[in-house]
Amino acid sequence: MRLRSTELAQHEVAYYFSALALGLIAGLGIEPLWLTGSLMALILLVMFVGDHPRVLPAHRHQTVILDRAVAEDGELYARLEEVLHGTVHSATVQELDLVNDKTIVDVRYAYSPVVFAAPVGFPAITTAAPRHADQAPAEPAPVASAPAHVAARAGAA
Repeated sequence: MRLRSTELAQHEVAYYFSALALGLIAGLGIEPLWLTGSLMALILLVMFVGDHPRVLPAHRHQTVILDRAVAEDGELYARLEEVLHGTVHSATVQELDLVNDKTIVDVRYAYSPVVFAAPVGFPAITTAAPRHADQAPAEPAPVASAPAHVAARAGAA
């Protein structure tokens, strides 16, 4: 899994404070040793669960550059949901460039490819070769039947 710079920074901060808490717990010298071990194990368990890929697998965070300037929130959310194939939870416009006609947005969304099918007007992807509307379907050429004596010789050989 490849992390973006903001996601990487969030992970680094979480690991930093976890390591700091582990060091403080170990350095305090709490008398019952099992209490020290259990508190440290609790921190490690929370980090494991929070960082596990199965926790919130569809939730994503991404910076998106749209190829047009979108100032209205409703239109922005609809366009982002169309592009990202998911439900947008929050979108923060970082840059709205009306001259170059682009919008840079920081998006948090839930990916759900089943809900978002191919847009109307776009054919589904198939493995068959496309059939062009201007070409008539090719009809098979008539097969000339060979005389019986020629077919019999070809079968005997």
